[in-house]
Amino acid sequence: MQLGFVGLGRMGTLMAANLIRAGHELTVYNRTARPSPLSELGARFAPTVRAVGESAAVTFTMLSDNRAVEQTVLGDQGLLSGLAAGSTLVDCSTVSPTLALRLAAEAEKNGVHVLDAPVAGSVVPARDGTLVFMVGGRREVFDEVLPLFLAMGKAAVYMGDHGRGLSAKVAVNTLLGLTTVALAESAALATASGVPLDSFLDLVGQSAVGSSPYIQTKLPMLKEGAYPVAFSLDHIYKDMGFALEEAHRLSVGLPAAAAGLAEFTMARARGWGAQDLMAVARLWDSD
Repeated sequence: MQLGFVGLGRMGTLMAANLIRAGHELTVYNRTARPSPLSELGARFAPTVRAVGESAAVTFTMLSDNRAVEQTVLGDQGLLSGLAAGSTLVDCSTVSPTLALRLAAEAEKNGVHVLDAPVAGSVVPARDGTLVFMVGGRREVFDEVLPLFLAMGKAAVYMGDHGRGLSAKVAVNTLLGLTTVALAESAALATASGVPLDSFLDLVGQSAVGSSPYIQTKLPMLKEGAYPVAFSLDHIYKDMGFALEEAHRLSVGLPAAAAGLAEFTMARARGWGAQDLMAVARLWDSD
């Protein structure tokens, strides 16, 4: 199948590579020109973002934020202007659910189908093809695109109409952020009480609450005091902000999420946004 892919960052490049390995022809575009391993795999690089979708049956986007999607997809001579009626746009970016609804409405004016399909998982699952997609849009379009999702991930879960994939994603990432903050705070309490950090983290790792794969990946970071990025603090700040916007719109009280976002905001203000979100633990470091 002829596919398009826009957004060749750390995640997008790996996802696109898996589509090529599954036997699909891929036309790609990145807003910032840079060398890409996709060239060696046979991807064709389009001169403009509009050109990506001109011959693609399905085009994927994996962009950083609302502004990037608005400019790249909805802007003058953007991706949407080149998509043919009857083709499908799958946005895997984590943006606000309200933007997903706007994107779907604009695309459908041109007869273009849209799915919002953010992912659970970071760089390693993207490389290994074990991402999980949370998908909103029309069910029949989801069913048609499902084999492509499974070329990049281990599962794709249909969440309902447009925007529901992103609603699920910001809810999941709220859980992710609160888990991270809770781990950081518990370590801070233990060490302030005189418990050796390594001993406490070993205990957490053997406990029921600490046995989750996510916490297991964060314990070495806390032990070493180093936070190489898997999912950045900037991104959790953005996603929990979307969650609180949705909560406000829906009149749902999320006091723990508000407190957690405040901690990520403080960490970001100290310049740690490009580090892994576990760097929030540095708020309790004694200098």
